[in-house]
Amino acid sequence: STLEFRGAGASTLAHTSTGTTTFGNLTINKSGGGSVATAATFNLAGAFNSPGAGGYAATGGTATFNGATQSISGAVTPIFGSVTVATGSTVALGSNVDVSGTLLVNGTLSMTGGQTLRVGTTAAGGTVTINGTFLASGVTPTVTARDVLFRMTFNVAGTCNITGLNFSFCSIH
Repeated sequence: STLEFRGAGASTLAHTSTGTTTFGNLTINKSGGGSVATAATFNLAGAFNSPGAGGYAATGGTATFNGATQSISGAVTPIFGSVTVATGSTVALGSNVDVSGTLLVNGTLSMTGGQTLRVGTTAAGGTVTINGTFLASGVTPTVTARDVLFRMTFNVAGTCNITGLNFSFCSIH
């Protein structure tokens, strides 16, 4: 199933239960500068897509990608609070992605084009932890901090297969 946000105005993705909401696919198809904001924690078993002129901006929470084969794409760079790629999941970045909190990869994260993955906030550097697999190739994908004044930390305990990746403002461990 797909949950789709449409229209020109701002929307909020929220849940009132104490549990975590699970979606199949999530599409943010906002126009006219409308956006979807959230601080919610949710699971996504399918694709995250933001094809419209509006965007997605999380102010907190964690998006856990826990499907078999998934993608993140958007006409406007989606901004996540924190992101977890679950064990057994493969997530391909089809656009630039911002993560203001932590990026934890227990499954596989793939960048195969000219995308930019920006992690952290202006208040603190971000952290990327690879316990699974990170694949980077194509037209020089980039991993960087969201603000040039702060560094992010890139921790690798799993596997990194990298061909032509740019790191900037990073401490690699």
